[in-house]
Amino acid sequence: MSKPAPKHQPQPKPAQQPSRDERIERELDEALQETFPASDPIAVDTDVPRRPGKSKPGT
Repeated sequence: MSKPAPKHQPQPKPAQQPSRDERIERELDEALQETFPASDPIAVDTDVPRRPGKSKPGT
């Protein structure tokens, strides 16, 4: 008796490459997880600093 012929199975399609935006988002998420909490944003005040006025003598 002969062996049954192996069934031809199509090769699986390669996984679709993620879009550029998806890849960037994934990399940013990974970097954030690796650096947390050091990656917390710093507080930035965009207003021009005000200097206190000169005090008048005798007040």
